[in-house]
Amino acid sequence: MQGPRYCTDHFGVGHVETSDGFYNDSENAAGEYVSKELNPQAPTDLFLPDEMVFIWEKIKPRREKGETFHEALFNEVKKTCPKIAKDIEELAKEENEKNLLTYNERQESFDKRPTYNKFLSLDIAREKIKLPTLFTRSVSKKLSDKKYLEDHCEKERHDQFDLYFADYHRSIVSKILTLKSPRHSGIIAHLGEGRRNDPYNKIEFEIAHTLDLLQEGLSIVHGVGFGEKELKVLKKNKVDLIWSPFSNLLLYGETIDIEKALELGLTIALGSDWTPTGSKSVLEELKIAKRYAEKMKLRKVITDEVLYKMVTENPARIIRKFEQDSTDGRHGVGALSADGVASFIAVQVNKPNPYSNLVNATEKNISLVVNMGRPVYGDLTLLEQIKADADSIDQMPVKYNLDSLKKSEIDDEAFHLIDFFSSKNVKDVEAAESHVFTHPKGFVVRGLSNLDDELKVFFEKTGLNLNRPRDIQKVLHLLLVTQSRNAISGKEEFAVNYFPSLISHDDENYLSRFEGFIKKNGADEIEENYVYRLEWRRDQQDARTQYNANNPHLPPRHPVPYRLAADYGIEYDLETGVIGY
Repeated sequence: MQGPRYCTDHFGVGHVETSDGFYNDSENAAGEYVSKELNPQAPTDLFLPDEMVFIWEKIKPRREKGETFHEALFNEVKKTCPKIAKDIEELAKEENEKNLLTYNERQESFDKRPTYNKFLSLDIAREKIKLPTLFTRSVSKKLSDKKYLEDHCEKERHDQFDLYFADYHRSIVSKILTLKSPRHSGIIAHLGEGRRNDPYNKIEFEIAHTLDLLQEGLSIVHGVGFGEKELKVLKKNKVDLIWSPFSNLLLYGETIDIEKALELGLTIALGSDWTPTGSKSVLEELKIAKRYAEKMKLRKVITDEVLYKMVTENPARIIRKFEQDSTDGRHGVGALSADGVASFIAVQVNKPNPYSNLVNATEKNISLVVNMGRPVYGDLTLLEQIKADADSIDQMPVKYNLDSLKKSEIDDEAFHLIDFFSSKNVKDVEAAESHVFTHPKGFVVRGLSNLDDELKVFFEKTGLNLNRPRDIQKVLHLLLVTQSRNAISGKEEFAVNYFPSLISHDDENYLSRFEGFIKKNGADEIEENYVYRLEWRRDQQDARTQYNANNPHLPPRHPVPYRLAADYGIEYDLETGVIGY
């Protein structure tokens, strides 16, 4: 799970960015102290597309001549701001000397009387020794001050020089140092998303390379714009991939060259990208990946075993949490092991091949979900047999019928959530259980003591427990259907009037679309989307062309890929952009 920590509190969901679901002992089997790993980072984007022109025009040429990223950046700073070169070198020297002194003091203290806390502080201090000038905290902070740059740098400097140092440099340095740390747990970032031959998709990879971010520990989501050359660089630098076929195919009609990526031996995990254009779960993403392999005749390469590892072993390896050594003092996931964390799912057996059994499994076949030894979901009979520690079991799925909630009963003015959900007509909307599962299933719900203070107040006023899935569904359903901007403004033809079930098998509309999204043979939504998007791009370009012809006195309108190509000085043919990229 990626996102704010409060999104996952008490829900039995591992939160990647806070290392939920994994833990280390203080010592390994040999009695040696075990380092505390850094949390995985998932910043989504490494940089915005139009804000790396300085790096492209000034730093990339220096890198191509053999300079390291730091050397290239520092040489550009000395050229652009000659007055401050000595000052920042002195500032960095002072910080490094102070860091070395701290390290030596901690080492001396540890040698005299070693403790685990001293070991951890020594680990941190060690990584701050001899940092390159521009990578020190004091210099990074100094260069982030736009007023300082304005006062001390040449007036004629690159338009994005200040932008890079004020908005990006500290973040880029933090990522570089994180990846170089022996304690890192990886960085997950989106890169190379879009149509495969779009010019900017090609240079985005080169920008990341120029920034020295393509290192072991980085995992890239998407990579649609990567060709064999880029994939070979990833393999050489031990960069991993996260494949999101549903989202890629829906948005762009194509996805990464998965055959070549597997042929080169990259570590690849399967992910659903995000909810708006991804599948509802990794279990569904498996089906899309399998059907894509069938459609493209890649089943000899993308076998069920390969797909199985993409959702078990490989994700754990990507964030350095794969359990493989029972003596190292680290307890990971990705495999059923006596020393690993008890986080797993139990799947009804329908296929003799265990890989195929998971790949072909649906929601109906999930018998039990356990997170860190605690049951969180499963067949009601199983939860009862294992005496799941719960204040209640919330049977799912459920549906809410809003027909009884008339438009006149909804307050269209700004309202407080508590007022809205404590109103009688909203409280009267009850859930109806759907019986789509042969074996009824439910979630383990913790008591109100697990609620944050604000959520306790919400419960007291509304009766809704936002640790309870059916109550969460009610809140989402009512807000989405009755309180969207279109619903409130009277644009009912554009308003959401249907809330998809949280369980796919309880939603015929969704299932029908899912089944028709990609097919081994015959027409499917992907092919329809290709035609639709081609026509849409044509209409959009015709409209821009007409506008530009009618308004020669105004700045011309161009598509985003055209503008990005212009920013980075690369060729972009408008006609090819409509039909070819």
